[in-house]
Amino acid sequence: VARYGGEEFSVILPETPSYSAFSLAKRIWSGVGNLNIEHTGSARVGHLTISTGAATTIPDENQSISQFIEISDKNLYKSKSEGRNRITG
Repeated sequence: VARYGGEEFSVILPETPSYSAFSLAKRIWSGVGNLNIEHTGSARVGHLTISTGAATTIPDENQSISQFIEISDKNLYKSKSEGRNRITG
């Protein structure tokens, strides 16, 4: 787990099948939601939520790391544009 941007974190799971990665994303999403952490800076919701952009891949010499990150980033922004507090991937 690493901070990737101001409010963005990256979780890298090498040699992890897609279903396991999505299962972990759901556990994190649910766990944070269950904490019910107050978020006074949010006009939408009064508590902290998580929007996730997931991406999985089988390593391919024709796909760069930046292309892989771009897929995840697009999925993150899709989560945000569709109402936030969801997992997209």
